[in-house]
Amino acid sequence: MALSAREEAILSSLGPNSGYVRDMYERYRRDPSLVGSAWTEYFQHLLNGNGAGAATVAVVPEPQALGGGISDSTSAELQSRASQLISAYRSRGHLIAKINPLQNARMPRASADDLDPGYYTF
Repeated sequence: MALSAREEAILSSLGPNSGYVRDMYERYRRDPSLVGSAWTEYFQHLLNGNGAGAATVAVVPEPQALGGGISDSTSAELQSRASQLISAYRSRGHLIAKINPLQNARMPRASADDLDPGYYTF
């Protein structure tokens, strides 16, 4: 079923999430029970037929509230450590990988301290 010009205009104005919302709306039009009650309520308010197009929008918390009280410098330090760990796995992860099924279990493995998360004091 094709979208009306009004529906198309409203769904196209939702920015980068418009594709996802459009898919959810098409499911809603087929059968409202295919989407959750929150989506059903959202679409009823968004396309209420009186021209208002008023949507109930959830309040998104500020980014600093999502960090759980971690300061910017601490967050940057943790990000730096995580990036170092990822880099170590990319360059040296093969040293601890168990990819040789014929390798004797008693043979010493290469040491790679920087591949242990404790090395970066997480």
